[in-house]
Amino acid sequence: MSLPHPASGQAVASASESLADCLHQALQSGQIHGVLPAFLGAAEQESTALAAVRVLGPDAVAPTLLSGYAPDGGDRWVLERALAVHPCDDAAPAEARCLGEAQAVLADPGAGTTANAPWSQAECVAAASGAAWRIWAQRQALLAPLAWPGLGGPVADSVGERAADIGRGLVRAVLRRDLPTAARLARWAVIAQLRGADTGLGSHGVAKAVRHIALCGGDDARMALDTAIVRRLVAREGAS
Repeated sequence: MSLPHPASGQAVASASESLADCLHQALQSGQIHGVLPAFLGAAEQESTALAAVRVLGPDAVAPTLLSGYAPDGGDRWVLERALAVHPCDDAAPAEARCLGEAQAVLADPGAGTTANAPWSQAECVAAASGAAWRIWAQRQALLAPLAWPGLGGPVADSVGERAADIGRGLVRAVLRRDLPTAARLARWAVIAQLRGADTGLGSHGVAKAVRHIALCGGDDARMALDTAIVRRLVAREGAS
């Protein structure tokens, strides 16, 4: 992702945490639409706020995705604006381009690709083909904003095919106290289980991991958002 200038990294990180906190609060209150326009309207620097939207990717509309609705016009406009101001170029990592494509599809379901160049999740999956389970799980953690039942695509398909590696990665992250990675892999574990794949974690393994992450996770807003998403996905799994 292209950022305004090198010194902006800390500002973007702070804005990303603020946006994650706004989304977490929206989940708790039941708000479905309008988080992004409100966040952008309150921001001191529009470019930094839009960079935060790009960092969170599809998670920037987490309340909407969890509700089963499509993003409304205001949220789609912010997604489109973020892609226009901070586009992915050809040198961007595969994960960033893959997340950018998913964000573009949410902004405009008829688009299918980012504005810069054709790209597909299949290319992202191919880039990790044959990777050892530890490396593959780490890459999947970066792609956690794609871990939504409705998004689908080759990345989610690969999780179904390598569900045991997701389970291994989640256990390893918990044992290493890498709780942000654990929270992200927990999302993929639920997606795999919703697809009927065996992660090796048992019927209650993900829920137990989430409780541990929540107890030990501190004040990290992004991790709190991931944990809240996992809990709702687990509840959906139990209801299915």
